[in-house]
Amino acid sequence: MKLKPNKIEERFFYDLDNATDVVSENISQNLLEKFEYEDLYLILELQFNYLDSIGIMIEESEQLPVCYYPKEIDQEEMEIYIVINAIKNDVFLSYEELEEILTAELIYYKINGALEEINMATFLN
Repeated sequence: MKLKPNKIEERFFYDLDNATDVVSENISQNLLEKFEYEDLYLILELQFNYLDSIGIMIEESEQLPVCYYPKEIDQEEMEIYIVINAIKNDVFLSYEELEEILTAELIYYKINGALEEINMATFLN
């Protein structure tokens, strides 16, 4: 996945609450029954922390800007980081469940113009 800046503002600001709302609206009923809103928030926050640790996202006041250039992300490394740290916070999820959550999050990125033009059907099937 490549992130890119918002065309209008030159930067995309990640809103964790808004992203969690979009994810909760776009995951299966099974996941909605298994994970509370706070769990989904934590999972997305862990993803943000991982991206921050590799220099893609940085916290700036209350807004969270994404990098100013397209950058490749090691998906497997990120998923391992999220699953391990979720377990440390008593949130237990499989890689398949995480994949569904992160796929739903792509909708948030797409809505906000933070992804390169991609065929969303690839992620939603």
